[in-house]
Parts: sequence; structure tokens; C-alpha cells
Amino acid sequence: MLSYTRKENPLKKKQSLIALCCKLIRILFAVGTKQVAFSPEKMLRDIPHFRLQNVET
Repeated sequence: MLSYTRKENPLKKKQSLIALCCKLIRILFAVGTKQVAFSPEKMLRDIPHFRLQNVET
């Protein structure tokens, strides 16, 4: 599971749930409209923060 926290100005519980739901909706909408299979590796590769985190470790 991807562990992602904001060090400065963290979101409250409800705000973080809404942000997560919005991301999920965007992913499902893109998969549905483009008629492609979901690829977790491609999704993680497209997240700039996650890419930087992998380079550092």
C-alpha cells in the first residue's frame, strides 16, 4: 500500500477521504472511457512524488 502523507499543512480525515475518492473516480473514468485495462505499475509510474521517493531509496 502506498504510504503518502503531507508534512506541511496535512489534510483532516474527511478532506483526505474526499481527495482519495476524487483520485479513484478519475482513474475509473479514464479506464472506462479509454477502454484499457487497469495497470497499477503504470499508475504508480505516473505519480511524480512516488517516482522521486523510489529514486531516493
